[in-house]
Amino acid sequence: MDSFASAEREDRRKKYLKARKKRDYENIQKVVTRKNVELPRSHGVWKIALADLMTVMMIFFFMVWITSRGEVSAVNNEQALNSEIPQEQLAKQHTSTSDLELQARQIEALQGIVSRGFPHSDVSRVGDYHVRIELASGAFFASGDAGLPIHKQMLLFDVAQEIRRIRKEFPFTSIEIQGHTDNEPVIASSRFEDNWELSAARANTVRKIFTEVGFGNSEIRIVAFGDSAPIATNRTEEGRFKNRRVVIDLISKPKGQILEMDKAKMNMIGVVKQGE
Repeated sequence: MDSFASAEREDRRKKYLKARKKRDYENIQKVVTRKNVELPRSHGVWKIALADLMTVMMIFFFMVWITSRGEVSAVNNEQALNSEIPQEQLAKQHTSTSDLELQARQIEALQGIVSRGFPHSDVSRVGDYHVRIELASGAFFASGDAGLPIHKQMLLFDVAQEIRRIRKEFPFTSIEIQGHTDNEPVIASSRFEDNWELSAARANTVRKIFTEVGFGNSEIRIVAFGDSAPIATNRTEEGRFKNRRVVIDLISKPKGQILEMDKAKMNMIGVVKQGE
């Protein structure tokens, strides 16, 4: 009986081993089959990687080539500028220098007239094409008044004539007359309500003298600042005296730009006439 049972167990063991071996073989076959199926799909991955690498290298060498061409072009442009432009630059610098020399002579001429008739006044160069005449209004306007005595009118007339004379050599494109006061209220006997009206009236008085010399109203602009733009403290009498002033700004442009403006005006006139 024991031998029979032992034989039966041995038989079951063999069947189990056989079945397991078969199952393992089938699993191995499945793995091999799956790999054989997937292998063709992954076979070209290295080609894709190689193509990407070649694309990157081609872009890199293309960028190097473009950069080298840009450097050569920059060198050629610099050489061309060094060989061709300096003469134009020298011409422009010469023109600018001659303009500034002429402006310096004009300032000197104006300074001579202003200093003789208007104490504590000044003529200065604000910019390359900007001359400023500062007239101390306390030297020729009575307190709270915008009228001028005859002899002061004549002095301003001389200043306006000198400006008109030098304008023929160096045309001004803008003339601005500014009126300034201190912060003291206008006196009770004044016909002006406040410093704004007083500064505007004083600037207008100067404008009238300029128009008598021959300047057109369209060429002159007056600006009233009142006490809003002091150049000194209003706490002292000396500072208030400096703040009471009339400023004449003469603004121009280089001769070349003025000629271009004149040509543009002439062309515009021609267009208008043709339209008529």
